[in-house]
Amino acid sequence: GVDKPWVGKINIAENTKVKFNSENSLEVIRGKIYGRITKVKAKSKFQISTDACALTVRGTEYILDVGDDSATTLTVLEGVVEISDKQHRKTVLVTKDQQVVVKPGELPSEPTEIDPEQILKWWDED
Repeated sequence: GVDKPWVGKINIAENTKVKFNSENSLEVIRGKIYGRITKVKAKSKFQISTDACALTVRGTEYILDVGDDSATTLTVLEGVVEISDKQHRKTVLVTKDQQVVVKPGELPSEPTEIDPEQILKWWDED
């Protein structure tokens, strides 16, 4: 088999626009993605960017929602995601059942607790 830098899956919602920059790097222009990255090789990173922020994903389960205004909402269901503004002035670690919002040109919000029962699991629909 191919020795991939990460293992997992990414579901992309309808009307979502994404661009793969490399096998480790994804840009979400707008819309929603759900990712479950089960394993990232030592010294590799899976990175996601939007117009508002940059994220580093390790072994984790998350939802990323990018609005038409590029405001980005990150929800972590499992594991940890590192999120920072595009200029890397502030980095926030977001853990299980937490959410952060980043607006273009602004710093990431502090993580807020969310109720996992309230999450609409659009990626699970058959």
